[in-house]
Amino acid sequence: MKKSQEFIKNLAEIKKLPIFAIDKVIKHQFKFLKKCMQDDELPNIYLKNLGRFKIKAKRLEWMIGQIDDKEQLVKLKKAKDAREK
Repeated sequence: MKKSQEFIKNLAEIKKLPIFAIDKVIKHQFKFLKKCMQDDELPNIYLKNLGRFKIKAKRLEWMIGQIDDKEQLVKLKKAKDAREK
């Protein structure tokens, strides 16, 4: 059994809740994280007890250098400018 499934099973037993409910809550949090990370402005995201998620400055520079599409390039440069403020 995967560690994540073991964790969910143990948490469900401790909290006396169905496994599907625990699984749904955990997946919801990561779907939210994914949606926020796909935002054009590349925001910093803080999830309590998990930490802060953000794109590294060097990775952003690399992404800007790889983009050929001018529209995407403008979006990335706006995100970079917003981070530097």
